[in-house]
Amino acid sequence: MINKNKLNIVIVGTTNRRAAQYISIMKEMANVIDVIESIPVETESLYEKIRYKLGYHYDKNSLNKRLIDIVQTNKIDIIFDFKSLVLNQKTIIKINSISKGTMIAFFSEDDMIQKHNNSKYFLESISYYDVIFTTKSYNVKELSELGARRVIFQNKSYDKTYHKPIKLSVEENDVFAADVSFVGTFEIERASIMLKLAQKGIKIVIWGNGWQDWTTKHQNLNIKNKAVYGDDFIKLICATKINLSFLRKANRDLQTGRSVEIPACKGFLLTERTDEHLVLFEEGKEAEYFDIENIDELENKIKYYLKNDKKRLIIAENGYQRCISSNYSHQDKIKLMLENISETKESIL
Repeated sequence: MINKNKLNIVIVGTTNRRAAQYISIMKEMANVIDVIESIPVETESLYEKIRYKLGYHYDKNSLNKRLIDIVQTNKIDIIFDFKSLVLNQKTIIKINSISKGTMIAFFSEDDMIQKHNNSKYFLESISYYDVIFTTKSYNVKELSELGARRVIFQNKSYDKTYHKPIKLSVEENDVFAADVSFVGTFEIERASIMLKLAQKGIKIVIWGNGWQDWTTKHQNLNIKNKAVYGDDFIKLICATKINLSFLRKANRDLQTGRSVEIPACKGFLLTERTDEHLVLFEEGKEAEYFDIENIDELENKIKYYLKNDKKRLIIAENGYQRCISSNYSHQDKIKLMLENISETKESIL
């Protein structure tokens, strides 16, 4: 088994939001030689727009060249690709010829089969990655059929140094306190469901982007039309009695980051019933679920738990303890990833 504390790692790819949390944790566990960011895909020139349309994202940051230069001058154990979408097969082949002991891993929390999430470079490189990590269980079979050597499914996770219960000040509570809150980008399905709940007398505070056309839809919908990140996101969870969550159908989600982040903050989670959610948290004991087609079930559960504070708080506490006992943190996930990469290397050698 490779000693993870002595691993030399180069990280490439996206470095925003959750990826930044993963990278910070990886720096604590290994010797990170460099982090090469793949510049976001906002297009500026006609040339870039054409490349993007064809699926060959423009390597603005010279990621491929810089990576080869690093491997030529350093002993690298692992190249960890956080969905760069510009790392190409020629670069991987070159790296393999320079350093046969270097493992190349890919990780994304997105549905990598969907065109809006992948690139031609990624699709052409699938069979060259030593291991691919995914939080989409159905991607395991799909990526394998596209030639992936080894695909490993992992559940969503939370950052235990960041996602945790906190006590709010009076002023903070005035800003974020709510019986029912939802955080997320506008989608017509989730919006329609919450409108029906509002019409049934349930007041919901909605945070997120894209809701500007819904600010006057119903008096029971308090549309903030503002995204919440960082500490405000934690405060919102902790100040809310019922944290309502929906899955993104465009990503074929069966769980999301909030599926774990909300319980990790000791928030009460009410989300869609899926097989993966039922594995993560026991229904009625560690979280609560509803059928997306059954508005009456959702309405009844919201009204029930708003009237039964003790039961709601017990479930929130149990969900919090499950996060800890079942090792749902980013820290645990990164450790497991490094172990899996080490096992893959040992099996090859």
